[in-house]
Amino acid sequence: MNQPIDQPRIFLSYTKKDTREVYELYQKLKDHGFTPWMDTEDILGGEEWKPKIMKAIREATVFIACMSTNSVSKRGVIQEEIREALSTWKERLPGDIYLIPVRIEECRVPHELSVFQSVDLFDEKGFNRLVDALFASLERAGFTPKVVTEKARQNALRHAVTAIMSRNMSHNIGSHIISRLGDNELEEIPRTKYAAFNSFLRTRMEFLATFSMPHRSTFSQLKLYGDIMAQFVPQHEDRDRVEWQEIVIDNISRAEGFGSKNIEANYFINGNRLTPNLIELDPVVVCPEGYLGRHAFYIILENVIRNSTKHATPYGLGHQLEITFSVNTNTPYENLVEVLIYDNFNSVRISHLDESRVDSQLVKRINAMIQQPLFGEHGNLRLNALGITEMRICASFLRGAYPENLKERLTPAVLEAVNIDSNLAFKFYLRRR
Repeated sequence: MNQPIDQPRIFLSYTKKDTREVYELYQKLKDHGFTPWMDTEDILGGEEWKPKIMKAIREATVFIACMSTNSVSKRGVIQEEIREALSTWKERLPGDIYLIPVRIEECRVPHELSVFQSVDLFDEKGFNRLVDALFASLERAGFTPKVVTEKARQNALRHAVTAIMSRNMSHNIGSHIISRLGDNELEEIPRTKYAAFNSFLRTRMEFLATFSMPHRSTFSQLKLYGDIMAQFVPQHEDRDRVEWQEIVIDNISRAEGFGSKNIEANYFINGNRLTPNLIELDPVVVCPEGYLGRHAFYIILENVIRNSTKHATPYGLGHQLEITFSVNTNTPYENLVEVLIYDNFNSVRISHLDESRVDSQLVKRINAMIQQPLFGEHGNLRLNALGITEMRICASFLRGAYPENLKERLTPAVLEAVNIDSNLAFKFYLRRR
């Protein structure tokens, strides 16, 4: 792809035998917000390649000479590229960082490049040193960090979100479900339900994979209850449809003594309990990635169930969890449907024997966790309240904000904790048709 000239280009010089290794470097630089130039990617079919290469060298902000045993012994084009780069370097200002020898494997650096400090890409800290050199080069050349910051921010967000969402597979699904399916229990699970559970796992992994790639902007219109909510925790009259759900719900909170027999669901739309007579009230919402995107809703629900049962057990509240879904289509926001999810454990109360003692700070503490940035002061990924962060990511996704565009604050909030009759409720919004 041809790049605008006002963008700082990073020319990659290499021998064809190192194409695979250099292409990996090319992609990694792009992921970090830089604009690398590589002949196989930036010269169009039918163009004269040699003039294009020489022009790109002269216009480049940085020239990276990728060194290997292959390139050091190679004569021809790569030597011409280095001679052109040395000629261009002589025209630059003293102190500019233009030519960087980068060793992709153990090899000698050619004599004509030995005056420049080289970077060993095969070293553990090699790529970070290269990035530091590139930032210094761009700054000395007059480019502000903003040139690469936005794309770098987007890629850093995507990588962070991918890391957090991967936890869902290892923690909720791996530790709390799969690890509890021993050989004896597998024999008791009907083949159809086990096949459905395998399909659930496959689609969950496909859904989590969407966070590692730039978004595809695919949206489908689904019934909020019929196509999404009822598929996870059906009401009594829908229990004959339970397949993979029974395996998930039976195991996700088994350590706390909860399963599909003592986890119930209540559905309300605009204050009315959903019944077959009111099914026409079921709103149509826009779901990113279609049926695959339903897993964002399910992950929110899994976290609610896990935390409800985990924090309720010490109080001896019995073994009946009621999850309420309260949907409001009459919001101040014309294109949004409000969803509230909460349990029956009165967790906002300090004492379950005295209804007047309410923990007024609990909701504030939860919202502070929701609103905290994904990155700490020094750019490190925050590792506290990962379940809450998972929920925020999924709620943001359901609003159509893909990982690289994740917002810290939106109006209305992507996810918010509220107090509903002393129950901790989570409120988020879906886009309506």
